[in-house]
Amino acid sequence: MSLFVGATRRVALIIEEMHLPNKISHKYPIVDKDLCIGCGNCHGCCPAEPNVFEIKFDTERGEEKSCVVAPEACIECELCVTQCPVQAINLTGPD
Repeated sequence: MSLFVGATRRVALIIEEMHLPNKISHKYPIVDKDLCIGCGNCHGCCPAEPNVFEIKFDTERGEEKSCVVAPEACIECELCVTQCPVQAINLTGPD
């Protein structure tokens, strides 16, 4: 396990120990497929269980892209937003 993945798991445990609900609000990440380079940083840093992201092959674009597969699991830590090297991820939803 990489140090980065280990650190994100510790963040998830800290949040769990604080008894914060999994759903602070209804915000969730969206990925701009035009900007996404398929690096997998979002999947690698996501502490949510299940992971909010999967990297899938986009047949329309002919390359791998990040996909939000479990938006309800998002804990709004914004690690995915800060770790995306091309700023392809934003949180959205009701304020």
